[in-house]
Amino acid sequence: MRWLILALQFYTRFSRPRLGDVTSQDVAQSLRYSALIGAGIGLLVAGVYAWSSRLFSSNLAALIAILTGIYLTRGLHEDGLADTVDGFSAGGGVAKILRVMKEPQIGSFGTIALLASVLVRVFALAEITPDLAWAALPLAHGLSRGVAVTLAQSLPYARHESGDGKIGEIPAFLTKKGLIVLLLTLVVILGASGIVIGLPLAAVLGILALSIRFLMMRELKSRLGGYTGDTLGALEQIIEVMVLLTLVACR
Repeated sequence: MRWLILALQFYTRFSRPRLGDVTSQDVAQSLRYSALIGAGIGLLVAGVYAWSSRLFSSNLAALIAILTGIYLTRGLHEDGLADTVDGFSAGGGVAKILRVMKEPQIGSFGTIALLASVLVRVFALAEITPDLAWAALPLAHGLSRGVAVTLAQSLPYARHESGDGKIGEIPAFLTKKGLIVLLLTLVVILGASGIVIGLPLAAVLGILALSIRFLMMRELKSRLGGYTGDTLGALEQIIEVMVLLTLVACR
């Protein structure tokens, strides 16, 4: 229960109850619940979308829902996307990329990526009915967060100093039991969503998410030699956008 609460506090702006001293291993083991927390966030966003759709146009309802999700998560993953795009667009070696990614201000390319992510998600969600959103949004949020955590399991942390305020450097990361819990949660989320969107489409979305993970892992190995919290946030955003666009394309 402690790790579940910690995961909730990590991924959202909820800060109660206070857990006292939290170690890096506590943070590591809490991430087994990343997909579960993501699915919960998706359900909340779907609820806001369903309620807003009764009062406003689909575009405005989708905007309210997406902004609600960003507010609930403190823009954690959006910030990671912007920082990653800024860093990779700066060019140069590993040290320069990491330095740019850590700068507090957002550059031109990061701003464009951030706006593109928000706008694409808004317009894609507006094409999805509120009834379908109850399956689409938990799937998008849960799958993207869970897959991002599995990427961190497969790569070393790229920075030599302490963490970057997102996931950061966590020795040993997930235990085998924790990884099994995360993978089973992902399977359940895909299966539950598949009841609504169809199991073949759910399977395709899972395969696409793994493909994006593979491409991101190869790029990170080549450019950084590992991951950072920002790059995990970027991966989450890419998969979330992919899920929504795929569902719209396959309506």
